[in-house]
This record gives sequence, C-alpha cells and structure tokens, in this order.
Amino acid sequence: MKSTARPQRFISTLRRSIAQTALIIAITALAFLALEFSVATIAPQIEETIVTSGESLGIGDSVLGYRYRGDVRAVHRGPEFDVEYHINSNGHRDATPHATPKPPGLTRILLVGDSFTFGQGMTYEKIWPSIIEQRLRQQGLQLDVVKTGVQGYSTHQEVRSLKQLNDTFEPDIVIITFLPNDLYANSAVDEPARRDLMGIAADKPRRQFHTVQLAQRILTASDQVYMRLYKITPWIDYYRTPHTPEFTTKVATTKALLREAKAVCDAAGADLIVLSVPQQFQVLAATHQFQTPELDVYQVDDAFTEFVVTENIEWIRTLETFVEQYEKDRRALFFRMDGHLNEAGNALLADHLTTILANRFAEDRFDHPHIATAGRITN
Repeated sequence: MKSTARPQRFISTLRRSIAQTALIIAITALAFLALEFSVATIAPQIEETIVTSGESLGIGDSVLGYRYRGDVRAVHRGPEFDVEYHINSNGHRDATPHATPKPPGLTRILLVGDSFTFGQGMTYEKIWPSIIEQRLRQQGLQLDVVKTGVQGYSTHQEVRSLKQLNDTFEPDIVIITFLPNDLYANSAVDEPARRDLMGIAADKPRRQFHTVQLAQRILTASDQVYMRLYKITPWIDYYRTPHTPEFTTKVATTKALLREAKAVCDAAGADLIVLSVPQQFQVLAATHQFQTPELDVYQVDDAFTEFVVTENIEWIRTLETFVEQYEKDRRALFFRMDGHLNEAGNALLADHLTTILANRFAEDRFDHPHIATAGRITN
C-alpha cells in the first residue's frame, strides 16, 4: 500500500505544481497584455510611416538600389515625433524650385546624404538644409540648396546619386554628409547598390512591444546607461582601438568612393565638401570622458585627416562643436531612441555650417559662384 500511495502523492503534488505554474503564467501574461494595451493606447511607442498621398514611399532602382517615389506624402509617427514628409516630383524632400538649366549668377549647393540630410523626425522648415538656405539668402547671396537626402543611403549610393544629379542641377558646391555608420555600410564603387527598401522609413511598423520600448526609453534616458548599453552593440566597433581589419578595409573603400565623388565634381567645376556629422554615442562619450583604452570616438574623423588634404577635399568636423554645446547646457541634440538630430541638433549643425559657408563666400568676395577649397579640415 505504501509503495502505491507515494507515487500517487507525487503525481498529485506535481499536478498541483503544474496547475499553479500555469495559473501564474496566465495571470502574468494577462497583466502584461493589459499593460501593453494601456501603453499602446495612451502612449504608443512604435514608429510607423503611413503614406497619405500617392503610392509607397520607396521604389526600387537598378542603379541606386532604391529611391523615393515622386509626389508622395507620408506621416512618420513615433514616441519622439509626429511629422509629415512631402516628396516632390523629383523624388526629393525639397520645397525649393530649381530652374534647369541653372540661371546665370545663381550659386547652387547640392546636398547629398542619408536620413540626417533628409531630416528624419523633423518638420521641413526646421531641418538644417532648410535653415542654411534661408540664412545664406538673408545675407544677400543668390543661391538655392538642392536637398536630396535619402534615408538609409550610404556613401556608395550617394556617389552614384551625385553622378545622376550633377548634370541636371549643375551645382557649384557639393556637400556629402558622412556619419560613422556610412563607413561600415559602404561597398566598392563597382558593386551593386543595396536594394533595401527598409532603408527608407518602413511602410509597416516593426513587430515590437510598446511596453518593452517604453522600458528601454526610460533606461536609456540616462547618459551612463545609454553608453553602457551601446558598448555591447556591434556598433561599438566603429570606435574600437586598435583598428580592426574591417575598419581599415572600410576606410580604404570610403576613400575610393570620395575620390570618385571628387572626380565628378572636378569635371563639373564644383567644389566638394564632406560634412562629418557625429552619432549620439560619440557626443555622450566625449562629454563624459567615456574613453576607455579600447575606445576612441574621434578615430573616424582622424582616419581621413591626411587623405582629404592630399585629395584637396574639404572635410568639416562637427563632433567637437556638438561636444562643446552638450557640455555647456546638457540639452539633448538627438532624439534619444531614434538617434537622429532633434530641433536643437539641427539648429546647431545649421549654425556651424552657415558660419563656415558664409566665411568662404566672404573670402572669395563673391567673385566666384563657388567656394575655393584647399584641402582644409574645418572644425
């Protein structure tokens, strides 16, 4: 009898344990779903892009991989912004009309870049390309700024885009926006471009939990937590020292791309400027001196110092400007989770670039329609 009773008690106890565990799991799941529903209803945390006029925002392209479809309006919503994008008939986020062929006496600046040039998360009037155009015009300059930033583009796609845009717009100055992530996205000139429409703001939201995203936002609101979490991501390799073999290879690839861009500009009589924009981690790490021996957030800019002088390309560094401003008032310059420049960041970049461009025009005394460069590295 005893030998039979023990297994029965064990089985009975096991069943109760399983039932209790299942009940706990069910209650926890219901509580999470209730919390998820509440957060999703009251404070949605997922970014989404909804086309409100026209077809899809992005379209495949045999040369560029993808591009914007012309005459499209879309709303981009997230926990940090709610903004409308308007893509003009040329497939650019640009409200300035550009006469072609270019009228005599008009100075034209062509901006080529990714989402930081496009102005992700910001209204058109508050993105740095719009601000510099307005301010330079207020100084009496007869110019317009062609804004051709495309979300997700690398330097590889930007150089290919430059080749297409150059003949159409006849720019006097070409400004290519560069970020550390471009370094790792770049491929050789003759390789096919990435056909990745997700580089453009996704037409459908990614499957994520609002509750998890909210928790992440709360945690990363702290600079220290943000930096430590960033350090365990693959992106930290951008700044790891000594240089990884991949870093060295990617620098060489990017230099070849910039040589190609310089050749296009030289053939057209245009000046080439590379505007180096920092990522949020670089600014935070430099401000807080989060510089462990194996990290150097300045090394991406430093890797091109000698190259741009040799190739007679102007490279404008802005990391130091962003660090100086953030040290001064600790005012956020980026959307913390999205990572792009917020209103203050766009204004700061516009101030910095406007000053540099205005000084270059003043040095030329407006005798020439473009900026004379001498392989300078500008801070």
